[in-house]
Amino acid sequence: MLFKKNRRAVVVKRTPDKEQYKILGLFSDTVVHTDDQGFVSPMYGDDNYDNALNNRVIDKPVSQYEAFSASGKIKKDEENPYFEFRTVNERNRKRAKEEPVKEEIKAEPIKPLSEIFNEDKDTDSEENLEPKKIIHYEDNSEVKDIDKGLMEDLFHYTPTSVTREYGKSNSESSTSSFEEENDNEFDSSENKGTYPKVEFIEKDNTEFDYSNYKYPPLSILHEPIIMATNNIENVRHNCDVLNQTLKAFKIDGQVEEYTQGPTFTRYAIGLAPGVQGSKVENLQNDFQRSLRAISLRIQNPIPGKPFIGIEVPNEKRRTVNLKELLTTREYEESHDPVLIPVGLDVEGRAIYSSITDWPHSLIAGATGSGKSIFINNVVTSILFKATPDDVRFFFIDPKQVELQAYSNIPHLLCPIISDPKQGIPALKWLVDEMNRRYTLFREYGGIYKLKDWNEARKKDTSMEKLPVIVCIIDEAADFLMTAGQEAVDAITFLVQKSRAAGIHITLAMQKPIASVLSSVIKSQATTRFAFKVISRADSMVILDETGADELLNHGDMIYYSDGMQYRCQGAFVDKEEIAQIVDWVIKHSGPQKFAFNPKNLEKKDDSQSSINIDEKFADVARYVVKENRCSTNAICRQFHFSYNRADSIVLTMEQFHIVELNQGTKPREVLVDEYELEEILRKLGF
Repeated sequence: MLFKKNRRAVVVKRTPDKEQYKILGLFSDTVVHTDDQGFVSPMYGDDNYDNALNNRVIDKPVSQYEAFSASGKIKKDEENPYFEFRTVNERNRKRAKEEPVKEEIKAEPIKPLSEIFNEDKDTDSEENLEPKKIIHYEDNSEVKDIDKGLMEDLFHYTPTSVTREYGKSNSESSTSSFEEENDNEFDSSENKGTYPKVEFIEKDNTEFDYSNYKYPPLSILHEPIIMATNNIENVRHNCDVLNQTLKAFKIDGQVEEYTQGPTFTRYAIGLAPGVQGSKVENLQNDFQRSLRAISLRIQNPIPGKPFIGIEVPNEKRRTVNLKELLTTREYEESHDPVLIPVGLDVEGRAIYSSITDWPHSLIAGATGSGKSIFINNVVTSILFKATPDDVRFFFIDPKQVELQAYSNIPHLLCPIISDPKQGIPALKWLVDEMNRRYTLFREYGGIYKLKDWNEARKKDTSMEKLPVIVCIIDEAADFLMTAGQEAVDAITFLVQKSRAAGIHITLAMQKPIASVLSSVIKSQATTRFAFKVISRADSMVILDETGADELLNHGDMIYYSDGMQYRCQGAFVDKEEIAQIVDWVIKHSGPQKFAFNPKNLEKKDDSQSSINIDEKFADVARYVVKENRCSTNAICRQFHFSYNRADSIVLTMEQFHIVELNQGTKPREVLVDEYELEEILRKLGF
């Protein structure tokens, strides 16, 4: 309700037809005394009945209380038992003499609220009394205007300011209604005689043009802090210690040169002819003890040099900021929207890599190693050079922590997925998108990859714009174990074929698990980013060799690509910088337009999927519930099934929530009792 009304005054209703205004009267011309009709007023006794409300049509505005009279007007000299109305009527007559009521007013169609509130003309002028056009609303109803002067006389309202709010749907907008009444809304004295705040919602359905897209400025990032790390005395001391250790173990060699980076210093050991490099590798613990280093890594040999490298951590390590890597000439001159700054190597040179060259990657690192910071570097560096038409992100974040800061950027292909069950249909959608793109390439002819398609699109603008899809799955090992074999099959299929279609998969995990990372996935994910891991076994899984377990924390990594290893220090970007970048992108770009919604895909997949239930399913389920344990091997022995058949029945029981999801080596827990099981079997027709 938009207007303050006296509760005992006239009640005005807005009707969708072309009738005049109706004012509800309390009495009819004839009073029917029946027990089923009417209301007995306890104030005036049992002989006085109030008939049901009847609509009374009036042709002109009347006083507020004339509607209570059966004849339309209460005369002063008339004997009326309702003496309280006599006093009210006298007061109304005095006011009518001071402000005479117009004899004839035509009903006007209701004007839009924006015109009523912004009207500067005099409401008593003859120009405003002319009928206006009828407004047709979305429900094809016709609503008439009420004269503003009439509303002032009846309701004593004063208009308030109207605000506009953008970004909401039209269904949330407020509409005027004379039929809705809220007794609590205008009880306070603060709201007396004023309109409630009205919000006009405008929805932007137009396509946003990213040709004039404003990229985030580098001034958002913090300035790099350059620290003096050249400690000549410490370096010379370490050279002497290394030479003495080689001499003590009777190895003919010495330190030839050194290179100092932001995190560690590499000493190059030159060996005499005939001396095996494995002898130096076997002395790794002895070198670490002699140097009193917290960690030490031996590189045999240094790529491109005839030396063995011994990497020793610096006493004071320098922090590498992201802006330091984004202000280089190589990055600024590159037009690749997915060029990623990896970090600084031991010689202080910036290392870059394009996602299109990966084409898929693995990221592994324990807590505090810098894995999450590197993922933020990948995303933010793309936001600095790519529009939503160029790159789209596909995020799966089971922890709901690392990637949630990007939930509102327009570069998202779909909402961030946190439920493993939603990840399965979403990955299937990626598979369908990959096949669709290959169909487009084949129909166009002469195109074999996304780069060729974009080149052809420059000549033919009618071609569909196909962005690069960067799929990042955080905690991939846990996700694949929870989602099951369907997710593993979808990712395996994608890493085998999606490179040319412009879909690139990145699997990030704290602990790499060999059973999850199959040989097919590892053979296709040729790019590896290994941060510090807990054990050598984890290093073997991610790098196929040791070394990642000897790394330092806080961004120290081994970048493996095309058979070459590069140890470098990754850039650091804090949460404040990420928030500023995201805010800039949201403010200077169009609305989010998702290609699909994982929740809808999950419902569709559930409705269309059919489950083939084994004929012995009921017997096996009863056996599992009775024994209160679910073991595939026990089912094979009890029912003489093959392992595949028993595993299929167990998966079916998992879908009907008879047993819990697979938790690795942990046995499945039975979730129902015998009575609940029989109810499930009855619904399934057993």
